[in-house]
Amino acid sequence: MPTLDTALMARESPVIRGETYHASMPTASASDEAKSVFMRDTYTGRAVVDILILPGFELHDLSVLLDTFHLANDLSQREKIVVQVVGLTVAEVPSSIGASVQPTYAMPERGAVANVVILAGQDATAGETERLHQWIRARLCRSVTISGIGGGCRVLAESRALQGKMAAAHWESCAVLRELYRDTQFLDCLLVTDGRITTCGGRCTTLDFALLCIDQLCGNEVARRIADKFNRDQFRPLNKRQIDSTEVGTRRLPPSIRRALEIISNNIEEPISSNDLAQMSQTCPRQLQRLFVRHFNMTPGRFYQNHRLRRARQLITHTSLSITEIALATGFKTASHFSKSYRLLFGVRPSKDERSPRKENPKLGIEVAG
Repeated sequence: MPTLDTALMARESPVIRGETYHASMPTASASDEAKSVFMRDTYTGRAVVDILILPGFELHDLSVLLDTFHLANDLSQREKIVVQVVGLTVAEVPSSIGASVQPTYAMPERGAVANVVILAGQDATAGETERLHQWIRARLCRSVTISGIGGGCRVLAESRALQGKMAAAHWESCAVLRELYRDTQFLDCLLVTDGRITTCGGRCTTLDFALLCIDQLCGNEVARRIADKFNRDQFRPLNKRQIDSTEVGTRRLPPSIRRALEIISNNIEEPISSNDLAQMSQTCPRQLQRLFVRHFNMTPGRFYQNHRLRRARQLITHTSLSITEIALATGFKTASHFSKSYRLLFGVRPSKDERSPRKENPKLGIEVAG
């Protein structure tokens, strides 16, 4: 039987203001500077970018940025993107796979750099002290552009820089981030620029981020040639969902089931009845039940509850929310009902399931310059 647990997690139809990115999109001009990911120096036309790496960052994200920006300068035959790798200190920063990178500078030494990209692991909790959060907010007050990639999105959220904004996040993290930061609209899409903040889910979408920056700074032809080198045959629209497994996994399913799966994914906190689910899926309850039993070997109600419980497990293992809060967030009226259902599915009580440790480190921090 096919399973759609992964495909259903954190899926919603994103809506993004502005143009989507495609191969014929014109290069950003001076009049479009406010829409650009990076700001350029008025006199040299170059973009000076600091890549801030935090413990647990993903090497893939860093290497994609460094490789593509280096290629862009080579193909442009001039240095249009000046990049430095920085850390909170100059000490080596461990990546998600254990390999460490030595920053060139510590963040406090850099002064007023126009553009900052924050890289962190997907499970980052931004426990890197309030000083870092203050520093981020101070940069935004000084008209610096800040981009968060991968776990860098969560760092920005914890710094309160994303309040009232739209943001992209890796599809695996969307459900957790939406629950933790309800004043931010997290979207399952490639990337989002809202004001001077750009967010990107990381991993494969880091290349989309880099190509967009290069298109804006070096021109569409340079971006095309770099895409070719990375075997990317086309520029993906920015509002495209990050993975196609939902479409691939459900392509052969009847339209009514595909509609039901989308409705289930988007109604976790306040579940709807089986009759309403059937009506919204444009079929009758009996037919919907027959289809679910045929394709998933369970009724729509059981499928719905199991999906909510898997969402709950994601919140348990990646947040510090209480069991009661998680139960309510996933549509259970009482903690006792939630605990019983959770144990039946996973074989363990929710209070005994493993939680990811909060990454608190009081030694990490930077001085806030003015």
